[in-house]
Amino acid sequence: MEAGLWRFRELIDAGGAAILQSDAAVCDGITEWRVFLLMLI
Repeated sequence: MEAGLWRFRELIDAGGAAILQSDAAVCDGITEWRVFLLMLI
């Protein structure tokens, strides 16, 4: 399982995943999860 904002960023930049399922509890809280969602826009 991958966790954390920057690890997701690496996966997105590398094209390493077609689907990302983030969980606020695993991604260091709701604020970090919201930042992650904004990166996808």
